[in-house]
Amino acid sequence: MYQAGVSINDRFWFGIANGGAAVSFFFVLSAFVLTRQAMQTGTVASLARGAIKRWPRLAMPVLLTVLFSYALAKLGLYHYEAAGQITSSPWLKDFASGLGGQPFRPDLPGAIWQALYEVFFRAKVTSPNYDSSLWTMHYEFLGSFLAFGLAALLIQLRTSSNLTSAFLLLVAALIVIETNSWYLMFVAGVALSLVFTTHRPNIPVWIAIPLALFGLYLAGYVDGRGDYRWIVNVLGYAPLNVHIFTAGAMMLIYAVDGSAFLRRHLTGRWAAILGRLSFPIYLLHVLVLCSAGAAVFVALQEQTGQPWAKIIAAATTLAGTLLVAAPLAWFDIKWTEYLNRFVRRHLAAAERQI
Repeated sequence: MYQAGVSINDRFWFGIANGGAAVSFFFVLSAFVLTRQAMQTGTVASLARGAIKRWPRLAMPVLLTVLFSYALAKLGLYHYEAAGQITSSPWLKDFASGLGGQPFRPDLPGAIWQALYEVFFRAKVTSPNYDSSLWTMHYEFLGSFLAFGLAALLIQLRTSSNLTSAFLLLVAALIVIETNSWYLMFVAGVALSLVFTTHRPNIPVWIAIPLALFGLYLAGYVDGRGDYRWIVNVLGYAPLNVHIFTAGAMMLIYAVDGSAFLRRHLTGRWAAILGRLSFPIYLLHVLVLCSAGAAVFVALQEQTGQPWAKIIAAATTLAGTLLVAAPLAWFDIKWTEYLNRFVRRHLAAAERQI
């Protein structure tokens, strides 16, 4: 039986550490960003370019990440097993749940196959999983095409009433809820694109800030316990966390992008740098944790005790992740620029031939 105060994942501040909520937010944001320009211009050309680029755009950073993991394993630089034994953490002992209890035997052809095919086209990769964080790539990849398709249909319906577009999005939402709710975030992102296309919000700051904070608050939801019991009381049941996360992400994006005040204070050079680093940090943080972070913890835990060893290991993981994420972010920028030029050039040549 659950008792109040036993767990942190029933408190309103749990959202700052809730990985599932963060993934949901980025899925909604991804669909919003991928479709907004096309919805605003009313043309499907940018959707076509986005669809053509989507796999290579994601696959190259993923490939470099998996090869980095392969190299760490081959060189014996992973220390997750020893750290997991000391902390009694099954998650850490199993390479962040990436091995399924099997030994880690790195294989270069298998690593390349996993990076270029399995993480995108299969819901579950074969063991060993070189980076357990990559489970999201399957949903990001397929969800992107769901977003592209919905946006193309909405553009074709532009002359129809907004009610028709809303009905289409509702049907799409109901279908994905019944099949796989992780794709609901992509429907939500397209819905936000439609809202910002048909009616540019101008939200007063006294509404935008509470709305954004409430969206962040919903990121701490797990299953209706503790600070979120009222949701169960109001609805009469405990909704799935991905449904609550989707609602919170929509509120947060709507509030920030719809408020001139929040846009002004939450954009700029620092936000652009953070945005560029976010994807590489996500790809690499588990690998750094299981190598440098775990190594520091194992080396220090007898000398300093576990609390200090954990703190220093966490700092090492943070610094190490930023250190390796920076060059990957630079590469990602150059790779994206190259893909954009390549696709524009070849599409223009194809259009001239037609």
